[in-house]
Parts: sequence; structure tokens; C-alpha cells
Amino acid sequence: MLSIKDRKLLLELEQDARASLKSLGKKIGCSSDNVKYRLDLLQKKEVIHALLTFVDCARLGFTDYGLYITTADMPPQQEAEFIARVKKHDHVQYFGRHGGTYDFIISILAYDMHHLDSMMSALLNPIAAFIVEKTVIPRVGLSHFPRAYLGKTPASTLPGFGGTVSHESLDEIDHKILTHLSQDARLPLTELGKKTKIPISTLSSRIRALQALGIINGFFAWISPISYGRSIFNVLLSTSHLTASDERKLKVYCQQSKNVSILIKTVGKWDYELIIEVEEQQELQKFIQGLRSLLGPAFLGSELLPNFKEYKYVLYPFQKNPSLR
Repeated sequence: MLSIKDRKLLLELEQDARASLKSLGKKIGCSSDNVKYRLDLLQKKEVIHALLTFVDCARLGFTDYGLYITTADMPPQQEAEFIARVKKHDHVQYFGRHGGTYDFIISILAYDMHHLDSMMSALLNPIAAFIVEKTVIPRVGLSHFPRAYLGKTPASTLPGFGGTVSHESLDEIDHKILTHLSQDARLPLTELGKKTKIPISTLSSRIRALQALGIINGFFAWISPISYGRSIFNVLLSTSHLTASDERKLKVYCQQSKNVSILIKTVGKWDYELIIEVEEQQELQKFIQGLRSLLGPAFLGSELLPNFKEYKYVLYPFQKNPSLR
């Protein structure tokens, strides 16, 4: 079980994982040393997988495509090789094992459909004989909500993405900054300077510039609700065409729910993907019933995918500077 202080700390780290220990301590009522102790322990217990930088790769010319795969009779060795191959791929942001209709969900960043097709071939051809279903869904927007079930949430908005794809360029300094901060949002500038051989003053100004461009959209904690007894489900929601007013109602409904952490707008077989974290199945059933009532005839159906394991979540996964392709 999480203590009240730990819950408060998790909520604050969702808002700003780069906040100082002193600042976090003031907000949750602890000393800096106690905050560090709690943070280290939460990471050791894998309540916090990592502290990440939210990089909006749409600013770099990429579209996020969700790849949903169903497999059958895949031998353990080939499955292990497949998992390793996907985890190390430098355009894969997210990779998880799920249940229900799809066994795996992979988030791939691609410039266009031809680029996506070539990457999918490299990832999937070695297991083609075991794939029984494959669905590709472009994701055009993501809203991220605080975990209100942990306690009173701060008023500020969490990182997300959405809008028109643009093509900002990165030089090697920007690339090095994003490479390191995307995997450790709390990395001090002194350590970042040692790793990159770049002066601290330059790093500081470059980070501010990346934030001003919307490339860095925040710093947050990648939390594992499974570690403290929550079940996670991806809800694939199909609707008839929603008006702008209907979409706002859906977003407010998810935001006001204590259980929804992410709402993704998609294009394709379904229209929205929600990530919901529940302690009991009745909470999930009540939420779906609420969706039906909210949307009325526009609600066409929903499908539930249990989330069993997350292998990878890095929002800037590139080994090479993508601007130099």
C-alpha cells in the first residue's frame, strides 16, 4: 500500500518530474532528504518505472502509429527474440503485452506510410507465420490526466500532444540533450554536461528553447499502477462522428473520472483509446455505462484490452538524430 506522502509525491512527479527535492518537499510536507528516500524507494519497488521527458515528436515531423498484433503458437525463443527486437528499435516509443483481442501494442514513430511499412516489415517478418491479426491505427492527439484516485490533484495540465505535424530541426546538441533527458528527466545539468561535453550554460538555454518550441512538453513519472494493486485496461472506443461539443464532453468526462489516465484520439478501426486504472472491475463497468449515457446513439461499442506488462516507454527513442535522415 502507498502512504499518503507517497501518493502526494507521485502526483507531484506526474506534474513535474524535474522539480527540485526542496520544491517537492514543500508541496508534500517532507524534508528534502525524506523526499529523496521516498523517491529512491518508489523506484526500487518499481512503483516508478522511470522519470521521463515528454517529447512531442509531431514537432519533428513524425506521426505516432499504434500497431496491434495478435499471435498464435509462437515458440518461446522466437517470442523472446521478437520482444528484444522491438525493445531496441529506435523508432518504437511504447511496447506492451496485452490481453483480449491483441497480444501486443507497439507505438511506432514514422514520417509517412512508406516509412512505417518498411519498419513494420523489419519487425514482423521474422514472426509472420505466427501473426493471426494486425491492425494499424494513426494517433492524432493525446490528453494526459492526473491520477485523481491518488489524492487531490494539482490544477496544472499534464504533458500531451496533438495538432498539425511540423518539421523542427535538431542539431547534435539538441539530439544529445533529448537522448539523455528522455530516459532520465531528473538528470542534473552537471551530469548532463559530463555526459555530453557541453557547457552547462549552453544546456540550460537549449532546454528552454526546446520547451519554447513545444518539443519538450514536460517532465513526468512513468508509474506502474499494477505494483500497488490496480488493473490497467486499454478501452478501444468506437463512435459515430462526434461534434466538437461531443468531443469536449468526452474529454471532460475522462478528466473528471478518478480512473482515466490517458485519452488518445485515433483514426481507423476505432476512434478513441482510453487507458483506465481500476481497483475493482465494477469501477470499469460503471465507467463504460457512463460513456454510453454520455454519448447516447453516438456510442457504437467498446473493446477492453487488459494491460499485463510494459516493456518500453521512451518518448524520444532515436539512436541517431532524426533531422539528419
